Amino acid sequence: MEHRVSVIFLGTGPANGIQGTKRDRRRESSIILRVDKCDYLFDVTNDFGWQKNFLRNLKGVFITHGHNDAIGGIGGLSIWHKDQRLKNPIPLYTHPRTIFHIKKAFSDVNYLEFKRIIPNQAVEIGRCLEIIPISVPHSIQPGFPTYAFLITIFKKTILYASDVGEINDDLRELFDDLNILILDGAMWKKRIKSHLEITKTLPKICQEKIKRIYFTQIGKTVPHYKTFKKEVEQICRKAEPA
Repeated sequence: MEHRVSVIFLGTGPANGIQGTKRDRRRESSIILRVDKCDYLFDVTNDFGWQKNFLRNLKGVFITHGHNDAIGGIGGLSIWHKDQRLKNPIPLYTHPRTIFHIKKAFSDVNYLEFKRIIPNQAVEIGRCLEIIPISVPHSIQPGFPTYAFLITIFKKTILYASDVGEINDDLRELFDDLNILILDGAMWKKRIKSHLEITKTLPKICQEKIKRIYFTQIGKTVPHYKTFKKEVEQICRKAEPA
């Protein structure tokens, strides 16, 4: 049996998104990992009201951290769950502290089955899908631990690291023979503590054994899509904006 795996970018922008037309319009960052007929959603953003249209058969949700751009659509997910007339709760995998933030922000969470996950402990889904949370530096506020997710599916590896302030040793160790890296691309020629700066980061990671690099969480310092794509490819031919 031939299996089908795809990554669907629901949004590739920063908090509050970026207004624009065509590829310069960016909603808050989120992806669907679609494995055959099963969907796994990564982050539930404030744009979930639009992003939900791409869901088919939601089997689980993974949350990177407790900031509003990663959990702001939880209320909309509740409405979607009711509209779909789903009987079973949706498994939601995240850090225990992020569960605290979700429960504090939203009163209706009975439709969620919270799954506490800790760094480097694999979540095994079926026989072929494994997802490992990796702690990454991001929030300058205490109490908001942040995960990247290492996804192994049918011997292919994808690292989803949408909110990263620094490439630490834990991340760098994962780059060897990585099939796809989806990486924080928030800043362009400017630096802040909570996000990576593309022109400084990309030349280094381009030397790693990563087959393809896609930037998400693309911020307002980044030029228009065509210019951005061209300049990124000049730095690294295997990289492009999502």
